[in-house]
Amino acid sequence: MVSIPAIGNVGIVIMIIFLMFAILSMNLYAGKMHRCSIESSQITREHECLAARGTWSSYVQNLDNVPQAMLVLFDLANGEDWNDVMYEVTALAGLDQAMV
Repeated sequence: MVSIPAIGNVGIVIMIIFLMFAILSMNLYAGKMHRCSIESSQITREHECLAARGTWSSYVQNLDNVPQAMLVLFDLANGEDWNDVMYEVTALAGLDQAMV
């Protein structure tokens, strides 16, 4: 029972570190993890997707806001679906552009 406050302190430190990396990842990758519902190599931008009557949607594990970024960081620290996030981040093209 004596170690419970120490575990709480470690949890707070981990949350602060996750918050720092969530803010950093938002600054680097916010708005860049999107794709068009139409699978075509010629559709690379949002306006092209909407003109082709597709929907411009974000990847499930995106880094667009702090809570979502913290969940992604938790998944990465956990080892759960880390390779999916890695492939999505390495395929980024730019803001309002589809992933390659």
